[in-house]
Amino acid sequence: MRFLKGIYLSSILLYLLPGVVSPLFADVSEVKKPIFDTTRYLHKLKSNESFFIPMIILYEKKLLPSGPGIIDINHLRSLALSLPKSSIPYILDIESWKCGRKDDDIVASKSIDKYILVIDTMKKTRPDLKFGYFGIIPTKPPIITNTHVQVQINDWQHVLERSRRLVSHVDVICPEGYTYFNDKTVWMRYMEAVINEAKTYGKPIYPFLWPEFMGSTPLNGKFIPRDFWKFQLNYVYTKCDGVIIWGGRNFAVVPAVSREWDENAPWWIDTKSYILKNRLYQ
Repeated sequence: MRFLKGIYLSSILLYLLPGVVSPLFADVSEVKKPIFDTTRYLHKLKSNESFFIPMIILYEKKLLPSGPGIIDINHLRSLALSLPKSSIPYILDIESWKCGRKDDDIVASKSIDKYILVIDTMKKTRPDLKFGYFGIIPTKPPIITNTHVQVQINDWQHVLERSRRLVSHVDVICPEGYTYFNDKTVWMRYMEAVINEAKTYGKPIYPFLWPEFMGSTPLNGKFIPRDFWKFQLNYVYTKCDGVIIWGGRNFAVVPAVSREWDENAPWWIDTKSYILKNRLYQ
């Protein structure tokens, strides 16, 4: 399988924006590999925006204000027209429509149709802008925790094939690169499968990283160890066209709340150091 070249199969384990705001760094043409900021921390410092580049995520409630069962074409057109002109892609995040490994082909096909309708409406209304989806293509590979490795890999390949028709409708590929286990090797091989598949699409790849462990795991609310975070950042940055960093929501409390920005947070100290050290300008 092309998306598993070089991977040892037995080792694979696996805001809502109150309003649309204009990116302060509106042209990234001089940056060879940008690191984008989609974090939802409160009171972030504007002094960082020249190198930790603000990027807008259009969340589901912004795109589908009447709920996931209603696609309001006029609303989408109006929203698209309101977006500031920018060379930075806009990322659409709709997670109610299911097309993953646990969903049957009929459900998945209908979901893909809806994803295509939404992004095509946005693109036709604003052909001057670029759009992508968070985490839809390629979908994340299985987190394998038993002996049925090949079965789960085959299931993933099936999901990839049925969602491939969405690729021609997006401008950028933005897979999820979040962390489920405190294990570099597990994460690296998981991410290698994602990146190898994404590279077959022939479009810019900007994976999402989050300096915390996934909220659905026992490590919910804990930050990734510093050496592990630096490893992730470097791994994705060197293999892809850039990085998108998400975070800032504390899911250890219910309901989740946004954290205050901390200029001295270890993850940010290491990220800032990496940005300043590796950012290449033309």
